[in-house]
Amino acid sequence: MRKIFYSLLMLFGVALLSMQSASAQLKSSYFMEGSYFRTELNPALKPTRGFIAVPVLSGYSGGVYGNVDMELFKGLMNDFDSSTASDYLGKLPNVSRHSQKADATLFGAGFYTRKKVYWTFGANLRMDTNLAISRDVAEILADKKTGLFNVKSAGLDNNGYFDAYVGSAFNIGKHLTLGVRAKFLIGIQNGDMRVDKLSAKVVDGEYEVTPIGEWRMNSIENNHESVDDASVWRNLRSFGGGIDLGAELSLLNDRLRVSAAVTDLGFIYWGRKTHLGGLIEDEFDGDDTTADLGYAGYATRLNCNLNVGVEYRFCKDYLSVGLLSHTRFYRYAVSTELTASFNARPTNWLTFTLSHTMLNGNRPGVFGAAINIHPRAINIFMGMDYIGARYKATGLYPFQFMAMDTQMMMPRSAKSFNLYVGIGFNLARPKWVREAEKTM
Repeated sequence: MRKIFYSLLMLFGVALLSMQSASAQLKSSYFMEGSYFRTELNPALKPTRGFIAVPVLSGYSGGVYGNVDMELFKGLMNDFDSSTASDYLGKLPNVSRHSQKADATLFGAGFYTRKKVYWTFGANLRMDTNLAISRDVAEILADKKTGLFNVKSAGLDNNGYFDAYVGSAFNIGKHLTLGVRAKFLIGIQNGDMRVDKLSAKVVDGEYEVTPIGEWRMNSIENNHESVDDASVWRNLRSFGGGIDLGAELSLLNDRLRVSAAVTDLGFIYWGRKTHLGGLIEDEFDGDDTTADLGYAGYATRLNCNLNVGVEYRFCKDYLSVGLLSHTRFYRYAVSTELTASFNARPTNWLTFTLSHTMLNGNRPGVFGAAINIHPRAINIFMGMDYIGARYKATGLYPFQFMAMDTQMMMPRSAKSFNLYVGIGFNLARPKWVREAEKTM
């Protein structure tokens, strides 16, 4: 059984270490008007300026997201049997989940038209990796039960795809803004490993657990009908579409703003010619795990998000407080977080925020912070959603395959960690924005 967990964690670690330039969703940026990062959370949230985003410079992020301490994975991999079962299981949620979402910017731009319509377009490379292990798997291992057991929410899924988009945000009357973003998707790689059952027994005095399930993989590097064909262009056989929808309502003379959005609502159909698959019937380390599943095409949905925000402004819009509910729908789990923030806009080119994210295992004492400097020509952004005051070595060695034994340093109170840094280029503010600022 340990071998399958090693495989799960190794694949998850590779996804983390391969992450490049990114502009994924940063919850602390939701109420920061100058940031174009927040359009990823809600396409109806119009920045104060247009922008031009370029590769590498316009966004870099890294992070681990989950609801369980990384130290527990160390115990599962190294010395689980020596742990007291009741103490160990008491620290686990019903579904232990870790995920990584990275969006590499190829290019992007946003601009206003004369009728106050805000347009955006661009292209990204996206990677979405999610690992889920249900509590009942740990219970079977801890109690050393024998028999055939059905397990819930045990699996690993990974999506990598190209995303070309065009979006628009426009006013309906004086108080309502609507936003929409349409996406064309090209599938690059997909991996899915699901465990449905565990067969546990004692053989020669040793406790053995055999996973039973399925795995499948689809990639532009695979073509089971023409193995010698190395042309990835001929293997572009997976396509899909998606949409982001958002709205913002202004009340009480624009002092109160209520907004909501659904993002990444879509699917990718993966072609049959680049599909490999099989059954997991043993230890997932040999040819005996491979079986022909018919190589049929299949569809996967994107991991969509639901964001609902409320902001109250005071002191002539220089200060505000906000509350954001962020729910993410994974294949094997649903995650909900609530972020409270205090936001300040001392000038029309500087915004900063302090936040705290609750629920989903987040503890008190972990806060977020972001700053956005956006004068006439340049837009500099830096932010984190999870900042812990105390850190410790986890005992995990992510660079061990490179003959390096440096341990991972993770916050002691936070179960997630991220960092966002980006430099973009601004376009001039529209005339109606400049006139509105003069009346403040």
